[in-house]
Amino acid sequence: MCHQEGSAMPQPKERVSIAEVTSPLASMRERPTFTQAFGARMLNLLLWVICGLGVAFLLAWLSTRPTLAQVQSALGAAADYKAVLETLREMQREHADQFRSFLSSLYSRGSFRSLRCLPGIHLGCAKTHVNQCLKTMSTMF
Repeated sequence: MCHQEGSAMPQPKERVSIAEVTSPLASMRERPTFTQAFGARMLNLLLWVICGLGVAFLLAWLSTRPTLAQVQSALGAAADYKAVLETLREMQREHADQFRSFLSSLYSRGSFRSLRCLPGIHLGCAKTHVNQCLKTMSTMF
């Protein structure tokens, strides 16, 4: 390949490090107040607790779910396979309904609804909103 006369070769661009770009921005950042930092830590902890409870609830549901071996041992070895599968389906449906009703009762009692008040308490939202949430929480339990 030949270069045409008069065409200039593009010059490589000068490399810029990330530190050079972000150092002027460091002075623009504002440190959070103690209340904001404390609230962020508490919400982080609360999020981990909620996720942990969700995982524990799922593991409890999976570990107590009826299996085919349990149904066969309950009905006996001479049971028809259609009856075994139908019984298994009904037992699993009943098991799921029990867990669903338990979760629904937790939600309807306000255990999960009261958690939405905590960010307002820790992040310093309007005191009237926090007081209203606290009144609602005290009437639920």
